[in-house]
Amino acid sequence: MENFTHPYTSLLLDFIFTLPRSEYLQFNSTESSRSFTSTVFGRNGSENSLTSLNGNRTRVFRDRVSEMIVNISTPMSTSQDVTTQQIIGDDVRDVIIIVNMAVLCQIVSVAGVIVNVFNVCVFVKQGFRDALNVTLASLALADLGIVSFAVWLCVCYNPLFSKLDLPFKPMEFVYLTAGLPRLSCARVSSWILAIASLERCLCITMPLTFRSIITPRRSFAFAVLVYAVMAASVLPVYYTSRLVWSFDSARNTTMVSLVFTNDRFAVDNVAFMVGVFLSVASFAIVAVCTTILIWSLRKKTKWREQAIAKVGSDSKFPLVSSRNKRVGKMVSVISIFFIVCYTPNTVNQLVMSLVQDFAKNGSQVNANQVSWSFGFLLESVYSLVTIIIYYKMSSRFRDTVISMFQRNRGSDHMNSTSSYSSNGNQQWQ
Repeated sequence: MENFTHPYTSLLLDFIFTLPRSEYLQFNSTESSRSFTSTVFGRNGSENSLTSLNGNRTRVFRDRVSEMIVNISTPMSTSQDVTTQQIIGDDVRDVIIIVNMAVLCQIVSVAGVIVNVFNVCVFVKQGFRDALNVTLASLALADLGIVSFAVWLCVCYNPLFSKLDLPFKPMEFVYLTAGLPRLSCARVSSWILAIASLERCLCITMPLTFRSIITPRRSFAFAVLVYAVMAASVLPVYYTSRLVWSFDSARNTTMVSLVFTNDRFAVDNVAFMVGVFLSVASFAIVAVCTTILIWSLRKKTKWREQAIAKVGSDSKFPLVSSRNKRVGKMVSVISIFFIVCYTPNTVNQLVMSLVQDFAKNGSQVNANQVSWSFGFLLESVYSLVTIIIYYKMSSRFRDTVISMFQRNRGSDHMNSTSSYSSNGNQQWQ
């Protein structure tokens, strides 16, 4: 493990420090980033970690680091203090992150890409005359984005890939090419599911006026609005963080590196708080709507059973159809699974914003990184298993899947039959 540069080093540096420079901040190599982190946190302190800066920049940088260390709330006077403060050690953190990201999450994400492509094809085949289909197709598209970007993210977390002779630094390059896009897709998925939960609540609680309120066009407009807003929520980070060609003195070559603008802290802090609000708000809406939906379904079912027992027929109580009940139950199951899988990262964001030790520059950065790796894995699992819920609880989805496979089998059979006939004719000729 000693030759492995742990994945979060560059991203941690991205959030912790701003190097004094007129226009951009820049790290010249992953190894120098590791040395820089060690110097700041009191681990194996060395003057060599500052060799990439010279002259006045080095002096100003040292003063800046000293000032920041003094301002950190937790005592960090010696390497012994910092080491004892860490709940999870560096070696344990590296192993957990490699297993979660480079192995498990990679497998789940590749399978998730196949599954969600199939989900999108099924919903497209069903058509978009139903508002629910529009919402579920938008949800499947967002989940496809999550697992697609997760595949590339996990590749860059693989230490074997990091050791290749690449023209870029994987953990810096993946920050803008996979990390932020995946985050945006995760927010889209949570808000689309929030809309789906709200739609089902209205369908159960107001069955007579539901179709006039929720239409396919409005569902499509809501989905487009969600995609636009969630993409805009990460755009400020693309303004402050950029990929440029720079000279790497350690490798004596020009590479693509991650650089930052001088105002990145002010902009990124606002973007982070907006992101926390969006994540927590969607999570809360899903939780509240799911609770109301389950309560309404049970209440309506109980009332209907009592009324049928008195009247002796259910023809007089057609307000909530059996199909709407099944769809409501399906959305409830999806929402519950969403709550389970998205709770870790939602809690991580809240803890980072409220507890200094678990913030980006806190003393428990290892625990922060490990918890995020589990959160990434669970979000990918959620994007994978939705097809099982659709197939088990939606008869329309199941019938569409069966018809698609039967048609493919039928076409294959016709092709094989025609091929056999042509071969037979050739033989007779």
